[in-house]
Amino acid sequence: MKLYVALFLLCLHPRATMAEVMLLSPDGPLQPGAEQEILIVLHDHGLALDEPPPDLLPDSGEIVTATQKLGTGLYSFRFRPSADASDRVEFTLNTDSGTTRISSLPVASIARATLMGPDRVDVVAGSENDVTLLFKGEDLPEPQQLKIVLTEGEVKDISSGPSGLSVTIRMGSERYPRMALLGVWDSRKLDRAPEWVPVFISGRPVIPIRTEPSARVWLTVGKRHYGPFQADQQGIAQARLTVKPGEETASVRILDNLGNEQQTTLTLTGDPKPVMALLAEPPRPPGTRAAPVYLAALDSRGRPWSGPLPVCQATPGGFLPVVTMEAGSYRVSPSSPSAAEYLDVKLRCELTDTVTANSVRIPIGEGVPRRLTLRLYPDQLSADFPVAQVQAILEDWRGERMDPRHIELKAELGSISVDSVKNRSLHAEYQGSRAVARGGDIIKASLDLDPGNGPPAALQVFPQRAGQDSLRLGILGRALDYLGRPLQGVEMTLTIGSASAKVLSDSRGWGQASLPLEASGELIVLENRAGGLVRRTPYLENAGIRTHSTLDPDLEATVHVPISAGLVREVFITTTPSTLYSGPAAAAKVTVRLVDKHGNTVTDEGVKVSTTAGRVGTLHPRADGTYQGWYWPPASMKTGTIRITASGRESTFAATTEIKLLPRPMNRNMGIGLGAITNLGSIHSPLVELSLEQRTPFFNRRLLFRLAAMAYSDKDTVEDNSTANDISVRTTFNPFYAGLLARQEHGLRSSWIGAAMALVMYRTETDFNDPELVRGTGIGGPGIVLFGGLGWRLGVGELGLELRYLQVSTSSGAVEYAGGIGGLVALPTYRILF
Repeated sequence: MKLYVALFLLCLHPRATMAEVMLLSPDGPLQPGAEQEILIVLHDHGLALDEPPPDLLPDSGEIVTATQKLGTGLYSFRFRPSADASDRVEFTLNTDSGTTRISSLPVASIARATLMGPDRVDVVAGSENDVTLLFKGEDLPEPQQLKIVLTEGEVKDISSGPSGLSVTIRMGSERYPRMALLGVWDSRKLDRAPEWVPVFISGRPVIPIRTEPSARVWLTVGKRHYGPFQADQQGIAQARLTVKPGEETASVRILDNLGNEQQTTLTLTGDPKPVMALLAEPPRPPGTRAAPVYLAALDSRGRPWSGPLPVCQATPGGFLPVVTMEAGSYRVSPSSPSAAEYLDVKLRCELTDTVTANSVRIPIGEGVPRRLTLRLYPDQLSADFPVAQVQAILEDWRGERMDPRHIELKAELGSISVDSVKNRSLHAEYQGSRAVARGGDIIKASLDLDPGNGPPAALQVFPQRAGQDSLRLGILGRALDYLGRPLQGVEMTLTIGSASAKVLSDSRGWGQASLPLEASGELIVLENRAGGLVRRTPYLENAGIRTHSTLDPDLEATVHVPISAGLVREVFITTTPSTLYSGPAAAAKVTVRLVDKHGNTVTDEGVKVSTTAGRVGTLHPRADGTYQGWYWPPASMKTGTIRITASGRESTFAATTEIKLLPRPMNRNMGIGLGAITNLGSIHSPLVELSLEQRTPFFNRRLLFRLAAMAYSDKDTVEDNSTANDISVRTTFNPFYAGLLARQEHGLRSSWIGAAMALVMYRTETDFNDPELVRGTGIGGPGIVLFGGLGWRLGVGELGLELRYLQVSTSSGAVEYAGGIGGLVALPTYRILF
């Protein structure tokens, strides 16, 4: 049963059981008491998982900042181990799925000094003689690579020789005995303590002791005896002795001429106090672990401080943990400032229950380039004069301006010429004539940092794909000095898993290699090592973190240069359609475009539109810079030409276009006609016609099909010679015809010609003056109809006049009409148009 429950829960949380959580310290092992960044990586066999970060609970130390998301499955937070942290720090991770895991990070051991100096130096107070100290050790630095702090006096010289490094100092002019501290640090050895040398400054005072004349005086200081000193006639003995730091009293024995002896105690100094020195490593480039500050303290007798730990407070930052490196030697690590706090950090330390205190000011971010600012004036250019002033400013992390002469300015289309450098800003002129057609340009300011010098103070490492080979990965490493400048010639070891390569950094500090990927499905970690430093980063291909290129500039700023159109030089006005057909729905879209001399659309100029007939609605601006509105012709107007004019508010420009108004085109019609037919012979008759016409798609819709029926009659009287009676004959003709006609519209007028095939049904009645009539019917044809006509629009229809020629004859049969039954037709018509 338990197995089934476990399988059911596994189905509910399939990803939670597969997700792996890894903690990674980019700057190497944790340093006790030092705040640094830690990465949380959520992955499944090297693929990032888009899940919330786990809740973290360290077994010691404190989480300084909240977790921030860097990419899919990648988070960061800042952590400060406790001052007494050693070996490892364990974290309890509570994941979103309810799983609890334990992960740990190693803690670095305390690094000792690499230089060896004398155990102590003895100096006579008030002496103007220089004192030279010799420092030895393996891999000695150059003199300029030393950083030295002296609690008083000055450093006169630093030189190197076959026996070591010589540091010459001169103490202050005060004559009282006291302690001083000299600290010497090799700037190449980050996170290693300096060598502290105690300086014992002994006094040689002359102490007047009042007694009897000619009396003798002996003094004892510690285990040293001085005297006898004989008093003069005024009873004053001038006693000269040596007083070492921390010696507060001397025993005095006086013997006069009568043999009387007396003893007393003489106070030698005022309030002896301990001494403390601070030595701060130079600030490291932003984004790395903050540089530590080293402390050393001696009591008034020159012994390592054994009292309570020094109390150190940073502004900003508050109280900081103090890490004991050895007796009387300590280390404090200020917090890394946020992006808005890059100003000097002041660190003040004091020895509890004493008046001894010291402070140091750390110029965080000073001289380290951070931001390129690009300004354009004016920020909106005109196509008539596309010229602007460009200003480029380089700032460090403190917001102070830096030398901008190495800033490179480029425009995508236009040209830039540098004018001068004033007030630490680069001034140039932009000429954008070649960008007018596009309506804008892009100006970029870029900076490649100057080569640095000195030892590496920070490393970087980034992924870079090596071609299309999925079994290899490109890795980029970079070495930077204290000011974030690239270092050339630094040997870096680039590592991916078990594969590594040694490379030398180029002039921009970059080194690159292509290393094979292990096919184990584990998380890939990129590593760069050089000069005792390490930098690591996880590689998650699907985390959304961009790769880097050695060609990318170190700093870049971009500004868009909008170039608006100049003064209006041309106006274009168009109507769609350009021909309207009269009727209630007649309307045309009016488009007005204003352009400058370069052909750019002008959008900030007012325009008004007038017309000779009808009205134009309000023009509205469109996204493409044109103005658009509607035109409606007068309802009473059926045909004609209408002129529409666009002009400026001050009539500085104008353009005109025309609209043709035509009658509504006909698709079909039904017509009736009443006319006459004659064949110039026997047939002279009125004629009536009904017709139907339909437009066809042929010949640009100018060809129509007609179906029509006509009716007319013929009456004739014939004398019957046999009976001397008149015979009356009446014939009714009903021709039907179908054909095609070509029609041409001319505004309100129209014309047409056509041809058709006809059949005639006829009926004949013959009256012989008898009670009975003789009747008969027949069908004539086929025949032809040729016709042509003119029409004029009238109301909803068309009044027309058509002339036609009908040629058809009857066929022989029971009833036969002798002769042709066609003729010429003149037919006024009226057609209702559809």
